[in-house]
Amino acid sequence: MRLVQRLLGWLQRQVQDVPTDVAVCEFRCRKLDCRHGDWEMCNRRLHPGFYPDSASPPEANTAS
Repeated sequence: MRLVQRLLGWLQRQVQDVPTDVAVCEFRCRKLDCRHGDWEMCNRRLHPGFYPDSASPPEANTAS
């Protein structure tokens, strides 16, 4: 039982909260890579509740 508790403790330490602006990029954006400067001006990152999860903002549809 102690081994299970140690394993669960280790696993909980591995999982961390992701900052909202980074989480939007990692989990809700279709772009694979942002060009230099795009991340700072990204509407999806700056306004995470504005765009539904399934839709992309206009700037995400541009060629990367």
